[in-house]
Amino acid sequence: MSEISCEELNEKLKSKKKPFLLDVRTSEEYAKAHLEDSKLIPIQEFAERINELPADKTTEIVVYCHYGGRSTRVMQFMKTQGFTNVKSLEGGLSFWELRKLPMKCKL
Repeated sequence: MSEISCEELNEKLKSKKKPFLLDVRTSEEYAKAHLEDSKLIPIQEFAERINELPADKTTEIVVYCHYGGRSTRVMQFMKTQGFTNVKSLEGGLSFWELRKLPMKCKL
């Protein structure tokens, strides 16, 4: 399975070459908390909005949701569509939050 750990992603986000972040949760979940500079495409809309992803299918993309189930499904679908450098965030935002890593929150 193609997963990336929270710690590994956090390090990549500090580098000059950041991955494209794709949030596949609902807009309500996204409004409460999300990773900075992430693109929201809810899983229910993903098939019809896939054209909003980087045109270069080799761009590094990290997909995330709350626990990792939805992001894994989207990642697998993306691979069938020719995306070659896509990973799912291990444990989703729940693991990210447990590790107290930075995210945008609406209180």
